[in-house]
Parts: sequence; C-alpha cells; structure tokens
Amino acid sequence: MLLVGFWLVVTPLLLEGVVRLATPALPPYLQLVAQRVTTGEALDINRIGLMSMDIDHNFMMKTDITDALYGPAPGVAFRVSTVQVQDSRMGFRSRPFTLGDPIGAMVVGDSFSFCFTEYEDCWVTRFDQSTGLPTLNTAQGSTGSVSHWRFIDTFGRTFEPPLVIWQFWVNDFNEDYQLAVLRGEIPESSVRTEVPDYPDEGGAVVQWLRANSVAWAVTEVALGNESAYVSDFEKYHFTRPYSVEYNGHRLNFGQRYEQIATNIDDPRVYTGIPMTRMALRQAKVAVEGWGGQLVVVVLPTREEVYRDLTAPVMGEEAVDALGAPRRVMNGLCRLEALTCLDMLPVFQGYASQGDHLYYTDDMHLNPTGNAILALEVERWLRGLGYVE
Repeated sequence: MLLVGFWLVVTPLLLEGVVRLATPALPPYLQLVAQRVTTGEALDINRIGLMSMDIDHNFMMKTDITDALYGPAPGVAFRVSTVQVQDSRMGFRSRPFTLGDPIGAMVVGDSFSFCFTEYEDCWVTRFDQSTGLPTLNTAQGSTGSVSHWRFIDTFGRTFEPPLVIWQFWVNDFNEDYQLAVLRGEIPESSVRTEVPDYPDEGGAVVQWLRANSVAWAVTEVALGNESAYVSDFEKYHFTRPYSVEYNGHRLNFGQRYEQIATNIDDPRVYTGIPMTRMALRQAKVAVEGWGGQLVVVVLPTREEVYRDLTAPVMGEEAVDALGAPRRVMNGLCRLEALTCLDMLPVFQGYASQGDHLYYTDDMHLNPTGNAILALEVERWLRGLGYVE
C-alpha cells in the first residue's frame, strides 16, 4: 500500500516536470497554455498582452514585438513581429518603410488583413510579392472604418501611395461605435448581451489544477477543452458552435460574437453605419487628392460562404442576418461611387469545390483563404488597370 501511495504521488510530479521541460517542443497553441501557468499571469489565449488601447484606433499592436506567440483561437497560433513606421506609437505587421522609400500600395483593415497566419502566408504579404508593389500594411485587429480612415489621414498623406486597399468586414460598424464610446463622443448603449451557452468551468479542484499544473492545462486543451482558458471578453467567440463536416474538414460556426456584432437592429451596430460612410467619403477625397486610387474589398462571414452547409443547421434567416452589414456596405459603395469588390461570390465558388478557406474553430481565413484572397484581389485590380 505504501508503494502504491508513493507512486500515486510521484507519478503526477514526474509528469509535471516532463511536460514543463518539453514546453518548447509543444505546438504553439499549447505553449501559450503552458506559459499561462508557468508565469502565473492571467494570459488570455488571445494574447491581449501584445496589444494596448489607443484613443484614436481602439486596440493597437505594441511596437518592437519579435516572434511573439499569438493564439487567436484553439489550435490556431502563429508568431508576430511588428515594426514602427515614422516613429508610430503602434506596431505594424508590415515591411518597414521610412520617408522617401518607394511605396506601391497601402492596406487598411482589421484582423483579416493583419492576418491570423504566419507573416509569409498573409494575403497582404502575398500581394506585395506577387505584384512587386511595396505594400505598407497598417491593418490592426479590433478596429473599424474610422480607425482605417485615420491611418490613411496620417500615413497615407505621408507616403501618398498610388493605390489604397480598404478591407471591410461585417463587424466594422460595431467597432466604430465602440471607438466613439471610448473617445466619449457618444454615450454607451444600455443594451447588454448575455452569453447563455458557455461551457461549465468545473469545480474548485479543477480550477486549482488549471492555474498551477502545466501538465493538466496542456492535456485539457489538447483534448479540446480550451474554453476554460479564455477571458470573459473572449467568451463570445467560444460559445458552443454548430459544426459540419465537409470534404474531410470540420467547420465550427455560429458563435455568439458574430451574431451580436452584425445585428444592424442593435444600436451598437446601427450607430456605426453613418460613421463608416463618413470615413469612406473622407478617405476617397484624400486619396484622390494626391492622385491615388481607393478600392474597397468587402469580406463575408464563413456562414455565408458555406451557406449550403450552415443554413440547414442554423436557419436561412440567421445566415441572412450575419450578411446584413456586408449588404449595407455594398449599398454604401454605390451611394459613394466607390470601387468595391464583394468577395462573397468569389469565395463561394471556391467553397463549392470543397476548398477549406477558414479555420475549424476561428472566423478568420486560414493560409489557403489568404492565398485565394491575394490572388483574386490582384486579378481584380489588374482587370481595372490599377496593377500593371
């Protein structure tokens, strides 16, 4: 009995030591979990620690980041480095530029152009390399159209690129509202949204193990229970999803965040529409003022792209609702005489062939989706004569 008791105590300790020593060899997303335990800090899987709040833009990447692990979703992790441009207070995931450097294009956008991939897999990097146009990428996650206009107003006027690519995604109206509240320009809405179906976080013993045992945390996340290691902010992204299988791949979809951020009947979203329109109008005037071309690339949700798979599960009306901001944006393109590309039919064409454009557990484009986006944007711009 004593021997059995001895091994019952020693075995977990040995396992803990082995896993801690093996942390550098673990997949990146499991390294993040191990770091959370070993540092004793409440590091989110989303690595908000790499970002800071900014009064003009909302969230900004910090400067001088070098090969830092960034894990936006379970099973999705990549390394991030940032550069400063003209002594900027924020870091950009871009090739470096100084005043006088030739610049062929500038990209403004959110996390879809910041890219949730390795740098070389990002669609902006691919576009730069394929076209030969030195491209300044100012995209930042958790930003909206007002922020994007401010980057044009600051860095666009400095470099005066002949081509400015504005990337829009369906949460941009909501992001504009959030920024206006942060700046004290409008009062915060009284609307609140609950997260009704978030997974149970376990009892006191399990909570202690999650905070103190690398072996427990790594094993739990590796087995799929990553939900216990995200912050309250991230819980909207990790509510229980719907799931479908297609062409040897699984797509999880329908989390609460997208449904909240795209609801144009919600004042937090509806309020941002005129803000986006004004930002686009100002950007067009500025870019054309220095002789450049402004184009807009409108990105859809994964639920719309794979509608044949998602609508039978979550309903046609729910998928339509997710696409409402995209349709509003297309309307603004017509009203403001903007040159716009709606990527929905393009992506649907690839999806119908069985291509996997999105991560299983994340709303962002995977490396394949980024490669297709780069290819189709270049093809579109060549057809317009904006890229030789």
